[in-house]
Amino acid sequence: MFVFQSDIKDKQQKLVEQLTSQLLSGPGPPTRSLIGHCLSILYKVGDSFTIYETVNKCNEVVRNKDDSPSFLPVRL
Repeated sequence: MFVFQSDIKDKQQKLVEQLTSQLLSGPGPPTRSLIGHCLSILYKVGDSFTIYETVNKCNEVVRNKDDSPSFLPVRL
């Protein structure tokens, strides 16, 4: 099956929104890895213009998870 770059670019914004919303729901490590893999393929094939916004969202998820009270007892 061939995927055309123009098809990806047309749907890229919606796909990125869907993947980041799944990331914000707090999935486990295997799902986070799969989401990261999907985002990397999406930006390789499509337009990389919004990649910095997506990276900032991912950083916010990591920061919020590290600071949350429910995460602290697990680390101790």
